[in-house]
Amino acid sequence: MTSKQYDSRTADKFVVRLPDGLRSAIEAAAQADDRSMNSVFVKATRQYLDSQHQQQILLNALAKTVTTPIRPSPASITPPAIGDYWPGQGGIYGGLRHYPEGLCHIIFASIDVGRHAYGEYGTDVQATSNIDGLANTAILVNRDGSHPAAEAAYAYICDGHNDFYLPSSGELHHGYFYLPEAFAKDWYISSTQRSAHTAYFMDFEDGWLDLSGKYNERLARPVRRILQ
Repeated sequence: MTSKQYDSRTADKFVVRLPDGLRSAIEAAAQADDRSMNSVFVKATRQYLDSQHQQQILLNALAKTVTTPIRPSPASITPPAIGDYWPGQGGIYGGLRHYPEGLCHIIFASIDVGRHAYGEYGTDVQATSNIDGLANTAILVNRDGSHPAAEAAYAYICDGHNDFYLPSSGELHHGYFYLPEAFAKDWYISSTQRSAHTAYFMDFEDGWLDLSGKYNERLARPVRRILQ
């Protein structure tokens, strides 16, 4: 059985009305890349559609992930000192951090949830925020591929709270800076991807923030946050 070969003569076609100057821009890009104008146009169209798809995945993932909304903390609740366990809030108080939704209290789980790999080695998963581990985790747990560290943090429940996630590289650095004694002197995995093959890890012994292969298994520490 022979495989079906692509034939440009029978491929789908339609007429595109180009604004002034766009044809010359496509032609210049094609010459610079040593390819046809058609190839450049198709590539640009696919990149646009892929970006729209990724944006929708993130929106859908966030809607699914935040099963317990991030609520403002009641005015009557006073957080403990940084490094102390916050009764009823699921973990150790880490102070305040700025997030897209505003200034939040950050709360680290008091225990690790095992050693896990990042997952999907060789695949760009778009979970690249150095600030927002919740957004990263939302992307990871809603992909078809396996992401053991994010899934373990996401499944963690304490004091009735089920809104934990895998911290970003910035959130792990915050933990090292403000409450290093709450962590083991070991490497911890973040939810922040560096490339298709690597992610960021935090060394709680010497304070190094570094990248390593996504296949490496490191300690995972869940975190959650609530609006101030």
